[in-house]
Amino acid sequence: PYIEHPLQFSGAMAELNNDISRFSGRALIWHNYQNLNEAKRNGQMSPEELYKEVIAHRDHDIAGVDSLNMLGFTPQTKEWLRLMNRVDAMDILLDPTGFVNTRHLGKEFMQRAIDPSLNSLMPAYCANQSAMANHMVFAFYQDTVAVASDRAEMERMYAAGVPEKKVLAMHDSIRYAYGYELLGGRSGVLQDGMRGEYYYYLLEKETPFNEEQLAMLNAEENKFMREHFLRRNNALIAELDRRKNDATYYTIHKTATNSGEEFLSEIGKEFEGKVILIDFWGTWCGPCRAAIKQMKEHHDELAKKGVVFVYVTDTKSRENEWQNMASGMSGEHYRLSAEQAKEIFKKFNLTGWPSYIVIDKQGRYVFSKTGYYEEELLKAINKSLSPALSQGEGD
Repeated sequence: PYIEHPLQFSGAMAELNNDISRFSGRALIWHNYQNLNEAKRNGQMSPEELYKEVIAHRDHDIAGVDSLNMLGFTPQTKEWLRLMNRVDAMDILLDPTGFVNTRHLGKEFMQRAIDPSLNSLMPAYCANQSAMANHMVFAFYQDTVAVASDRAEMERMYAAGVPEKKVLAMHDSIRYAYGYELLGGRSGVLQDGMRGEYYYYLLEKETPFNEEQLAMLNAEENKFMREHFLRRNNALIAELDRRKNDATYYTIHKTATNSGEEFLSEIGKEFEGKVILIDFWGTWCGPCRAAIKQMKEHHDELAKKGVVFVYVTDTKSRENEWQNMASGMSGEHYRLSAEQAKEIFKKFNLTGWPSYIVIDKQGRYVFSKTGYYEEELLKAINKSLSPALSQGEGD
């Protein structure tokens, strides 16, 4: 690691890559904010103490970039290193988990933390554009006063019988408005990134835009973003239409059971004699969706061996989003009540989503775990498929 020139690059970005691979360049990158005084990293700093230390750290490192003059670094490399330092400083100030002694940062702190020079395309050059926009989407949750007010309004709306869809839409509008206020308005690169993330999130749940969302998209000044998401929306509509003509690919089940225990019994009878993988997932759950994509490479092979894939969600997944996403997942699909899911989770000591249960050919529960641990899960499935176990041998 102490070789000054360990690598040599070619191509359009060769000069920059050669410089930042040099030991003296990497030393400035490695000197990041996770290396702040360990004694102050145990959640004991006040937001103000953290702010002062991070800004001092940032300014020190930016000054260090100027010392590279004598080492032959290009002006572009030095600008990139300064940019990295400004981005890292803003990144840690907007998400200071593990450093500060409070969950409340407040609007004034976050407005100071925002570096106006980064509301541009420049952070894209250090692959942090989306992270910056993401911070602005979720900055709202660092203000406990705003969160408490929002929660009270949501509870009032629910009590008044306002449909959940409208309550959640109100919540989203408040959250995004908070980020816009921090940035000083709706116009800007980061603001475009915030809305782009919103459109992306909607389509990730495989639900086409409704009239209100389409109107919002068509009003976007950013032509590239507008046309990009309109194309994706049209492609999704075409894909959903295609899936409707392939009813053998997936099955939506209606369950009349009143308890989680009865549901498990129903599953056991429906697919008796087969190895069953029950995957507890949610349309709202990013790790669940990621795990389903990872498992897809094993899906067809296991299905040919007779494994039944049972996908289970609960009412936290909106029904239309669930049905749309289920249409792209080959298997058996069930949507339980929150109480049914809670009962099953308690029975198997499952603590979150995604969670998995494997039932062997004899109807025995041979595996249950929260979190996607591919190797363990596949081992349990393949063991259940083995001829010895299917004849009742082994454990």
